[in-house]
Amino acid sequence: MKKKRSTNDETQRLKHARKDHFLIAYYFVIRHSSFVILSESRSTNVKALLPMIFPLSSS
Repeated sequence: MKKKRSTNDETQRLKHARKDHFLIAYYFVIRHSSFVILSESRSTNVKALLPMIFPLSSS
């Protein structure tokens, strides 16, 4: 019984790890796109709007 439970925990951990990897990839894509926007148009308005558009990059 104990072994079966440990394998179940392992699969749960793998699912969470996959989710985390997806979130990290998503975060980097957002950061990259925000940097592209910043380099494309260096206006202060865009810089002021970025934290609102991309809340992940500020936290």
